[in-house]
Amino acid sequence: MHRRARLWSVLLALIALAACDSGPSREEFVKEANGICEDAETSLRELSGEALTQEDPSEIIEVALEELSNLRDELGELDRPDELSDDFDSMIEGLDGAIENIDSLSTAVDEAQSAGAEEVAEETLREVQETSQSLTANLEQAGESARAMGIDGCSEATGAHSPRQLAPPRSLAARSLPAQRRKQ
Repeated sequence: MHRRARLWSVLLALIALAACDSGPSREEFVKEANGICEDAETSLRELSGEALTQEDPSEIIEVALEELSNLRDELGELDRPDELSDDFDSMIEGLDGAIENIDSLSTAVDEAQSAGAEEVAEETLREVQETSQSLTANLEQAGESARAMGIDGCSEATGAHSPRQLAPPRSLAARSLPAQRRKQ
């Protein structure tokens, strides 16, 4: 009888250990993710304010790229409950796509600025617009996935708002088209 009781005790202890080591609860994960997102949103809000005074859009795009990359890295380091794996993976995929889009946008804006306002090709302007649309879609994907997990703190950082402040294609287009084309 002693042997059986000891066996049950060991078995229960192993089950308890396994349960303790199963990762964070959904609530713990959401709380930690919301904290990370809220910090990122604070930085992005400050960035938006700076964007209004910034003459060089490439500088503000680089800062936005760094902020979004930091957000992605910090969220990617979180342990997540298995039940949230699909939504979490979708959110990270959206953030990865958005980071690639911002990097492409940065390159296009740099090329447009170095070419001069009168020489920016329509192809470059189209690329900026298409990349901005893709960026919006990726951020919306990340935001929807975050909300599906109960992470409401990422609304601005992951697409509740359009990322127009990162690269204003209309103003770039207005500055870039030759004067005679604007008159038409």
